[in-house]
Amino acid sequence: MLADEQPLVRQAMRVLLEKEGLEVAAEAGNGQDALHLTRQLEPDLLILDLSLPRLGGLEVIRRLLQQGSRTRTLVLTAQDSEHFAGLCLQSGATGFVSKQAPLDELGDAVRGVLHGRSYFPAHSLGSVAPQLGPLDEQEQLRSLSPRELTVLRYLANGRSNKDIADELALSDRTVSTYKKRLLDKLHADSLVELVEIAWRNGMLGSLALAANLAHEADSPEYGASFREIFDIIPLPIALRDREGYLLICNRHYLEFFDVVPEEVIGKRIIDSNFFEPEDALHFYQTYLQAVEREEPYRRELVVHNKGRRRVLSHSGIPYRNAEGRLFGMLCSYLDISGHEQELVMLRQARERGESIRHARTQFLHGVGQDFQRTLVDVQRALAQVARKLPDSSALRQVSASLGGMQGQLAILDDLVQLDIGALLLTPRPLDLERLTVEEVAAFDPQGHLVVVETAVLSERRAWIDPQRYRQMLRILLEHGLEKTPRLQVRMSVEELVSADLQWRLELHAEEPVCPGASRLAEPVTPQPRLVLCQRLATLMDGELVLPDRTEMLALLRLRLPRAMKAV
Repeated sequence: MLADEQPLVRQAMRVLLEKEGLEVAAEAGNGQDALHLTRQLEPDLLILDLSLPRLGGLEVIRRLLQQGSRTRTLVLTAQDSEHFAGLCLQSGATGFVSKQAPLDELGDAVRGVLHGRSYFPAHSLGSVAPQLGPLDEQEQLRSLSPRELTVLRYLANGRSNKDIADELALSDRTVSTYKKRLLDKLHADSLVELVEIAWRNGMLGSLALAANLAHEADSPEYGASFREIFDIIPLPIALRDREGYLLICNRHYLEFFDVVPEEVIGKRIIDSNFFEPEDALHFYQTYLQAVEREEPYRRELVVHNKGRRRVLSHSGIPYRNAEGRLFGMLCSYLDISGHEQELVMLRQARERGESIRHARTQFLHGVGQDFQRTLVDVQRALAQVARKLPDSSALRQVSASLGGMQGQLAILDDLVQLDIGALLLTPRPLDLERLTVEEVAAFDPQGHLVVVETAVLSERRAWIDPQRYRQMLRILLEHGLEKTPRLQVRMSVEELVSADLQWRLELHAEEPVCPGASRLAEPVTPQPRLVLCQRLATLMDGELVLPDRTEMLALLRLRLPRAMKAV
């Protein structure tokens, strides 16, 4: 099951998954439809975005978890950060993949999740989930395959993906896959951290020796060998001491910021004119806190340099001397300005789409109102004609048809009101059992079609909108009697830990289901009245389930605030 607001994204995912031999059972463009279809179809896997209209992705995951759904959930989102990955983990998601990641990663995640494993890349969780218990660094290195160790050595020596591919007779894409595996297995956030791990564990021979020499006595005077090591790393990096003074940087750093060494060496973040004063102070405080905790950190920065504005992803990792004492932070930078522009464009497209949808919904509401008024006028005219022709069966049939059209229009108008958020509930403290029994009696005065079966309910008073509850109940009774000639209504209530009640109403076929009324194996478009009933149930913090089993025709669960007993 796919849930993403963008049809093109859903189509791309469908093509990818079908190539993997998987069947896409359904698609949804908003959170409410995703929740409803997932409950109805119970797919093995739901792939969803976080930014879904009408009901966010996190809320969809939480509700499925609360309702005991067995469907696994894999988040595929543009919101690639530790914060969002951690929220997904805490909400009960089975996996998390960034839309910026290679397509291979989505395939790996889908296969892993479908085989019962969770998929949260270490770089996405960062420090959000330390409880996952990463292996000791030496154990992590021992878990690498010979080919992965070889690629790590090449990367740490500054070799590009293309050079490594040529050397090992691999494709560039395969090398990228190995690099991704190394980042995951070693819980590293960047190439800079991979190099640091290689240095720390003596994997680079003379390079490690040069690095240790550079640390000797914490001297700020670095030899040429150490500078060469910095320069072979194809990223802007700098080494700062515990107070944040920049001690050394590579040529990529100088080119990246368009500066000469004299402009940056020996200066702290707050001494730089790259940042706004408040941003520089906040950044500096983040740096000092990370040094105090001796932990890596990451944050986004806005840099103003020589009339140019850029958004950077900045990370720092602890850098220790040969005795293991913290020396400072090894800092790296990545320009993500293009990603920010893409995000702004996507947000603009989303807002534009929301505006168009809202205008269309308002238009439909206006058309529906006009149509309702026209039908009322037609009915009045028919009533006048009927007084002159009281025995006309044709007039009675037309009048009945008009009444049915009015009912359908009223349902569609309610759905439109729900879409624009204009349909509000007016709850009152009521006896749920009495309310249900009275509505069933009004629907079936002779008691020939519906039988009510109720247990002794200790708690049955709750705050509920009686008009909307009666509307839902009538819809369900009509739906049930289309399936079977005789219905049984069962009621029960559960006292929750909070000051709420969970009201449960079941419709069962007391007699065999009508021929041809069995549910189709393939999903069908639900009737508007049932869609309205489901949407109202969601509005009441509940759900409506229409099971495939023939003995139970409908299950309505509502979570309602408990009301005090009348004195």
